[in-house]
Amino acid sequence: MSGADDEKATEDAKRVTEGGYDSIADPQVLAESLTRDLRFASRDLHLYVQYQPHLQALRRLPTNSVRERAISRLSRETSR
Repeated sequence: MSGADDEKATEDAKRVTEGGYDSIADPQVLAESLTRDLRFASRDLHLYVQYQPHLQALRRLPTNSVRERAISRLSRETSR
């Protein structure tokens, strides 16, 4: 890493520890901000953060079989 890269990484770490993302109320905007900062810091465009509220609902389902059926159904619906 160059000196500028080290400074940017330090700024990013400071932003996290000092609550720099705390003011972002919209989860989608937070995911986009985190993605942008992670990609810049790592130079890896494969990194991303997604907000997927439907997965939270799936985690609350009572059994694995019910959860698996719901995930399978959701996958079919989103692939259309």
